[in-house]
Amino acid sequence: KTTHDEDAVRYAEYAVEAGGTVFGIRQDLIPFDEVRLGMPVSVRVDGANAVIDWRSSGAVNWKMVKKPPAAGIVDDFDINDNRGALTKAQRGGRAATVTILDWQARSVALGLATALDARVRIEPAGGAPREETVAKLDRVPGYAAHLPIVGAALPAWETRGLLGGEGIMIDWPAAAMASPGVGEPPFELPRGHNLFGGASGSMSMGGADADSPAGTAEGDPEIPEYAKKLMKKFGVDPDSLKPQ
Repeated sequence: KTTHDEDAVRYAEYAVEAGGTVFGIRQDLIPFDEVRLGMPVSVRVDGANAVIDWRSSGAVNWKMVKKPPAAGIVDDFDINDNRGALTKAQRGGRAATVTILDWQARSVALGLATALDARVRIEPAGGAPREETVAKLDRVPGYAAHLPIVGAALPAWETRGLLGGEGIMIDWPAAAMASPGVGEPPFELPRGHNLFGGASGSMSMGGADADSPAGTAEGDPEIPEYAKKLMKKFGVDPDSLKPQ
């Protein structure tokens, strides 16, 4: 359970085959933007227990899962960590294809950071194609971090809001299952974009020493709490900003 001021906690669970047995493993793999469906991994097995031998892993959240996940990718969250968002879009929306035409950066959070939007062409099933800007399209799940390149055609769902207007939700699980991208690196952000972590699902915390607060370099100013809340409203993760 979380309050409205707390960040949602998400877990990644994997079905991994080793020695003819399929194990269900809940484990943090860092950086998450290098994880791909179907990629070969090393697994350490001890009886009924197994752990993915990853070069950097959050072992604190490791746990065996009694029922391994089914083949494929299940991710029912949107970019704001709302559970059930994809299912809702699939039930109430119509299928569409979104093609990325270009990336556009804009200043947010009183100029403390930039958000990355995409200029796209939307082709809804049974409807006329149109072009528009989709906000925060760089906030991509790690398993799909190789996909949002200029020219990519992505499956999506067109939805309608309660007060009218049309929205678009990229179906990242479907896109990654169609093109898993084993061995492909995460897409590169356009030059000058200073929002880190949107596509990676991880944070860079270099520069800290033993006497400094975790995740900050000695002498770096702390971001005030009110500014952090404002940044989150604009879709910016304050902990993902690198000091300049």
